[in-house]
Amino acid sequence: MRILLLATAVMLGACGGANETATQAPEAETAPAETTASEAPISFAETDAELDAKIEETIGSVNPFENELEDLEVLVRLKDEFVLTDKGADFILKATMSNGQVPVDEVLKLQRVTDIESEILSIEAREGFYIAQFRLFEEDKSRIAAAQTTLRELQKTSDGNNDLAFNAIAYTCVAPGVTPSDTYSLTIFVRTHPGVEFISLGGEVLVERSDQAGIAELWNACDD
Repeated sequence: MRILLLATAVMLGACGGANETATQAPEAETAPAETTASEAPISFAETDAELDAKIEETIGSVNPFENELEDLEVLVRLKDEFVLTDKGADFILKATMSNGQVPVDEVLKLQRVTDIESEILSIEAREGFYIAQFRLFEEDKSRIAAAQTTLRELQKTSDGNNDLAFNAIAYTCVAPGVTPSDTYSLTIFVRTHPGVEFISLGGEVLVERSDQAGIAELWNACDD
């Protein structure tokens, strides 16, 4: 079963990034939601080789076939002028079979916290940016555990053409009275439990300001 790290689906402040098989070397392939790479001004800060290396490392660190996800933690790095809305962030786990069936389709609201401890918070800190911290709500841990049980059963009979989307999404707007920069930057880090270090989920995603539907909404001002 192929694992897709969705890191280019930037819609309404959402990130996600794309590529990968768990057993093959990563290929440079992206899959934005509702837009294509040629239509949307989306790029990565890393070179293709650097991005492939990060994706390969991520697969080893958060492979849901080998790691439990109940204690999953997520960090989101954004520019100061782009603030999180009340929707915050979501975690998505979705399996799509080669016949089109979707046996796993979980969208889990993430709880914003401030007590995560990790060296990555200082290593990845940048002037003009902030890092928001998230983890799963306690009541959703049984949902993700059940989803993983289903995934492992599917893996036993997989023909290799089924896709697993492992995705984090953040919802943002522009702080009132602030003139934002023309480049939107979003980087998502994940780890499966506090005993391991965070890994970047697809690298830094850069979006240039555009009038195109969806992309332009990243620069919408927050409601008062």
